[in-house]
Amino acid sequence: MANTFVGDNDHGDTPLPPLSDLLWAEVTKLRQDKVRLEEDIVHFANELNEVTTQRDYARREVCWLLSEQSVNTISAQSFAVDRKWDCFKEEKTNV
Repeated sequence: MANTFVGDNDHGDTPLPPLSDLLWAEVTKLRQDKVRLEEDIVHFANELNEVTTQRDYARREVCWLLSEQSVNTISAQSFAVDRKWDCFKEEKTNV
C-alpha cells in the first residue's frame, strides 16, 4: 500500500482557482439568473393579462345575461358597477 498523500485542503495544500475566476463565474451565473427571471416575469405578466381578459369577458357575459333577464331593467354596466367589477373598462376608453 502506497503512502501517497493527495491533499484535502484542510491546511491549504490544494491550490484554489484565482479569486477573479471565482468571482467571474459567480457574476456569469447571476447574469444568467437575471435573464431567466426577466423571462419568467414577462411570461407571468402575459398569463395574467390573458386570465384578466378571460375574467372580464366572463363578467360581461354574466352582466348581459342577468340584465336581459332582469325585471328591473338594470343595465349590464350598472350591474357590474354594483359589484365593483371593472370589466367594462375597455369599452369606456374606446368611447
